[in-house]
Amino acid sequence: ANNPPSQIRVSNISPEVDEKSLRDFFAFCGAIDRVEFALDNTDTNADSTANADPAAVITFENPESVQMALLLQSSLLVDRPVLISAMADLPAPSSPPPPHGAADGTA
Repeated sequence: ANNPPSQIRVSNISPEVDEKSLRDFFAFCGAIDRVEFALDNTDTNADSTANADPAAVITFENPESVQMALLLQSSLLVDRPVLISAMADLPAPSSPPPPHGAADGTA
């Protein structure tokens, strides 16, 4: 099952962060379909979750929102810089196209 291109994974989030915090944090990126926390605190194997950071998967209504969300990479949410990655396993573009009208290597 391919991940929808409109999903991001957010990790390195503080335990204090809840769904509302995440919705507020990513609100300007566009409409959010749903927020799911990836870490299951009811896991019976306590050792594996004791040092596991919570992570969240956010599904936007539009794939364009993902690009906006990636701009928030390393922004502080509560007390930690969040790590944001797109869930869709798309190959990264090798290099961005040069800005229109700009000469190579010079601004």
